[in-house]
Amino acid sequence: MSPDLLGSEASAWLRLGSQVPAGCVRLVLSDVDGVITRGEGQPADLAVIARLAAWNRAALADARVPAVTLCTGRQAPYVELMAQMTEVFLPCIFEHGAGLFFPRSFLYQFDPLLGPGMPPVWPASVRRSGPACWTRAVHSSSPARKPR
Repeated sequence: MSPDLLGSEASAWLRLGSQVPAGCVRLVLSDVDGVITRGEGQPADLAVIARLAAWNRAALADARVPAVTLCTGRQAPYVELMAQMTEVFLPCIFEHGAGLFFPRSFLYQFDPLLGPGMPPVWPASVRRSGPACWTRAVHSSSPARKPR
């Protein structure tokens, strides 16, 4: 995986992992609804979200603290928001595995099995620009670029 997609924090976290013995847990992949939050439509416990953010900050400094990233069936904007609130720095899985969100490079990567209509990498700014922009991005022959 490209260091440009991962970002500097994730790359540093990977290097830090070389200091721990084999078999140590380095990563926790967590669902959101019913695990981090009480469930769909329920109020979020902000103390839990703040604790996960602190945990991720600690994982960047201490190789013995596993990082937490997200895996959800929810849409990309939801995982993007949850990743921001919990200070996730590793890729997150969204829409039941349809794609990955790279929080530090702010890019989405879609599974190639979705077919030729989906670009392999989509800048988050394209998604927020609305349906007309989505159509241009899907049918454009130029590769997607990171937002500036």
